[in-house]
Amino acid sequence: MSDAIDQCKQLIATTAVDIQYLADNLREADRLEMHHLGYEPEAGLMQSFSLSEVCYSGYLGDELVCVFGVCPGEGLAVPWMMGTPAMSKVKRETLTWAVEVKAALSEKYPVLSNYVWAGNTTHIRWIKWLGFAFTGEQFERSGETFLQFISRK
Repeated sequence: MSDAIDQCKQLIATTAVDIQYLADNLREADRLEMHHLGYEPEAGLMQSFSLSEVCYSGYLGDELVCVFGVCPGEGLAVPWMMGTPAMSKVKRETLTWAVEVKAALSEKYPVLSNYVWAGNTTHIRWIKWLGFAFTGEQFERSGETFLQFISRK
């Protein structure tokens, strides 16, 4: 994965400072997703950060756009990503690094899977664009639906 990251100067290893900034500046849909899962932003993000084997921050210039990571599990790995409102400034074409990063992660983790809040339409579009498939599996929490997505190498 280092080749994909080396080609993208806007990606750097995530720090606790990035997590705090992200917690204070989450996109509303991401804040709601965390809320529906029962997490306060800082606690939920710190948990994801600490469980991640890989975690990177995406920047547009000096502005934090997103943080993403992958938590290893039994037989699969759990990718996650949360963003700031600055995500709306980033054009899809500039995110070609994401496809390379996903491909690199798939080499190490042949099965990537997680759930997304059904109301987080931006993330659903992003997940589909990256080539994940929705399984039809879902669960409910706090009266909200979460949809499973998966990628197999």
